[in-house]
Amino acid sequence: MRYRKRIKIAKGLYINLSASGASLSVGPKGAAMTFGKRGTYLNTGLPGTGLYNRQRIGGAPNKTRSRNTNANSNSDSIPDDPETKIIIEINVDEKGHPTLKATDNSGNEITDEAILQRIKHGEQYRQNVEILMNKRKDQIENNIKSFIEIYKSTPELTSENKLKKQLEKLKTTKYIREKFPEKKPQKKDAQRYAGLLAIKNVNNILFWRNKKLREKYVLKNTPKLLKERTDKWESGKAEFEKGEDIKEKGKNAELLNDYNSLKTNIDNYINGDEDFISKEIEAILKSITLAVEFSVDYEYNKENSTLYVDIDLPEIEDMPKLKVKTLVSGKISIKDKNQKELKQEYATCVCGISFYFAGLFFNITSNIKTIQISGYTQRINKKTGNLDDQYVYSIKFTRDIFQTLNYKQIDPIEAFANFDNIMSITKTYALKTIVPFGKIA
Repeated sequence: MRYRKRIKIAKGLYINLSASGASLSVGPKGAAMTFGKRGTYLNTGLPGTGLYNRQRIGGAPNKTRSRNTNANSNSDSIPDDPETKIIIEINVDEKGHPTLKATDNSGNEITDEAILQRIKHGEQYRQNVEILMNKRKDQIENNIKSFIEIYKSTPELTSENKLKKQLEKLKTTKYIREKFPEKKPQKKDAQRYAGLLAIKNVNNILFWRNKKLREKYVLKNTPKLLKERTDKWESGKAEFEKGEDIKEKGKNAELLNDYNSLKTNIDNYINGDEDFISKEIEAILKSITLAVEFSVDYEYNKENSTLYVDIDLPEIEDMPKLKVKTLVSGKISIKDKNQKELKQEYATCVCGISFYFAGLFFNITSNIKTIQISGYTQRINKKTGNLDDQYVYSIKFTRDIFQTLNYKQIDPIEAFANFDNIMSITKTYALKTIVPFGKIA
């Protein structure tokens, strides 16, 4: 590592000062190359620190050395000019292979294989490729998780008993006023201050008289100083109390509002009616942001405390089709998933969605004892040739069993067995069309 001073004279244009003299840099900070009399260098740095690394990757260029400035041109000499710079662009393609594009500071693409190989053999190039590969790998894996791990976001159910106890203990609270921090001035404080003033102001040429004169000064000025200090203290205290009055009023209003809001929420959870349930479901559906597309129809039956839900599920065509793994070499391998893998992840996704929605809806009110969720997708009807809504599962979640599950650890497909359900799934995870428990009219 070396030290250098970099002076900006225009956007993308810098003067570099170092022990060897001054040079001109053109282009963005980061991975860039400079051709000069001393050879070809790869320059990298930490912006804002003055620290950089300069790695020589080739000998000094001369006018007889050639390169292609673009794909359609003939060989051209590289000028022996310190201003000549190569800008490197590194990417990772869809299959995880690194790609390199190099251009000079005129925007012409460099295709000279010797130069490109020198770049590829540089440590900075390898480090950048590794960073990009890891980012690509994370991107693919996170995309997969956003589809198949929806069930892990299922909220835990609120305990009605805990809320009832909380409601019993619920009380309104009041703002506790703060006390004025300054102490009321005392006579002795005023006397002490008057004494200091006496030393400063009473200096008789007949020094032996100073003690008596200063005592008279203190005796005379102490009442005045005490009054001034007391008046100032009372004024400050009055201003402080006025502020506390305003704060007390506002805080008490907030505390009362919080109390009423919490009480209402607990009451609604315990005693929620059809209107409340409907409003809450609408609010929940508007707030949901999932990687998959869906639509929901619902109906609440107060008599049997059951919420009926129909979900228009995402299509298998929407599932991420790539898989990725890191090889021993450190590179990544990106391949297309086979049909079994796609079907398994799709089944996990759509089954997981039912747990996610069941958790959200159970938490609206404890009056909902059962949630029946039926999921359907669009498929070609082999009898008519038309695209129809066809159900692939129907499940009855019961609150008592649902609240015992560890949602983050379940396999959504296997977890269906905890509840009464209708689902026909093959060994290759194909979901067959079924007749649900009861479709919403």
